[in-house]
Amino acid sequence: MTSAVAAFRARVARADAAYRRTRPRTRRTAVTTGRFPADDKQALMTRETTLYAPAERLTIDLNGHHDMQLLNEALARAQMEDRLREAEEQRRARRLVRARRLARKAEAASLRARRAMALSILR
Repeated sequence: MTSAVAAFRARVARADAAYRRTRPRTRRTAVTTGRFPADDKQALMTRETTLYAPAERLTIDLNGHHDMQLLNEALARAQMEDRLREAEEQRRARRLVRARRLARKAEAASLRARRAMALSILR
């Protein structure tokens, strides 16, 4: 697994955890319970009624949702980085193969020149 994909998976896990912490839960309202939570003293201590209070709760929730929406972009970036890295590796490999082939040709030409020189000296 490449480092870009590993980093992407870590980012997904963090965004998912943030979204789970901040996503809206079921709210008790007059429609579902027949009364407002403020009318019931016991309801004031429940977990659902804490969602009514701060406006920052909504901001956190929207940020978590925003992170989840950006996951596709992050995945695309990670895949693009992987493809670019693979393309660069292939270019390097092709250059190396070409250099080795040219070195073999040069070595063969050198041997032919030596033989020709030796034959001309002997004659």
